Amino acid sequence: MKNKVISIILYSLSILLIQLYFYIEFLSKNTYSPIIRILLLLLVVVLTYFGAYFGKKYNNKYKNTFYRLNLIIWFILYVIFLFKITLLDLYYFRNGFLLVKWNKVVLYDYYYNVVNFIPFRMIIKLFSEYFDGDLTLSLLINNTLGNFIICMPFAFFLPRLLKKENNLKVFLITMFVIVSVIELTQFLTLSGTFDVDDYLLNISGAIIMFKLLHNNKINNMIEYLLNM
Repeated sequence: MKNKVISIILYSLSILLIQLYFYIEFLSKNTYSPIIRILLLLLVVVLTYFGAYFGKKYNNKYKNTFYRLNLIIWFILYVIFLFKITLLDLYYFRNGFLLVKWNKVVLYDYYYNVVNFIPFRMIIKLFSEYFDGDLTLSLLINNTLGNFIICMPFAFFLPRLLKKENNLKVFLITMFVIVSVIELTQFLTLSGTFDVDDYLLNISGAIIMFKLLHNNKINNMIEYLLNM
């Protein structure tokens, strides 16, 4: 009975934190750093993880239910975070859905100043600006390392939620579609950049994480932790 109470308390706390996260993301007038929001989401992950741990100790019959429930909660929160940070995030000066602002002048300016179809052009430009002193280290990291790691969680979630995603070719196609939807939406809403380098960084990061997580030792350790 003690384990059941602890599990309920931990899941209740996670629900409160999720509500706080939604408030910060969509209702608060203040602009919060992505690091703060990520730490908040990680705290939710920890609470739900141990909520499941004690729930399974109370009744192991629901072991798979807790496992699936946590994966779905984590995945939904990640997708919401990804949606916000790529389309609506004021911290990165995202415009959001501004289709009404489409006109020839805006489209011309956007195409010639923001759109990039040349591989590595933007990456080289960012590093050049940094070494010339025209770009801060934080902006360099956000635009390179940030784009590299932002889609990595898909390598964790998709193969566990959909068995066919354990195939590298299927996963690669899925990631190409996901990144294309993000980039196309950014283009159509004039929010963020439409950049081929984003494809390279997003997809390569996801593929590298996919390969790492499919290493037998790493995969066995993760499965052990998720099912303990």
